[in-house]
Amino acid sequence: MLKAIQEFFAVRIEAEVRRDDAHEHGMRLATAALLIEMTRADFDCNGEERQAVELALREQFGLSERETRELADLAAQEAEEAVSLYQFTGLINRHFSPGEKLQVVENLWRVALADGVLDKYEEALVRKISELIY
Repeated sequence: MLKAIQEFFAVRIEAEVRRDDAHEHGMRLATAALLIEMTRADFDCNGEERQAVELALREQFGLSERETRELADLAAQEAEEAVSLYQFTGLINRHFSPGEKLQVVENLWRVALADGVLDKYEEALVRKISELIY
């Protein structure tokens, strides 16, 4: 009987924890991908914008420098392969609280303004993403 209870917890509870980790990773990746998209909006991705992305991710999710760099690199790959913003904004819209959504928009502005110049394409992208995540 004890073995059955242990197996139940091993199968059900540990699987739930792993699923929660995967969900959290997906939300981080979606956020990072939108921030990476912002660095590309003006067709001039520079070091200041990339640093702003990494700082925003580190602050929002409490990551180490290594974790932040890995997340940003993975997000860049995801953003490169994406055909629309919806795969990222849909996740954020469904799972983030209004406060978390606001933080995403604030971080988008932070990245857009990191180089000291607000390009019309950057402004348009912030507004578009803001509308998509309500």
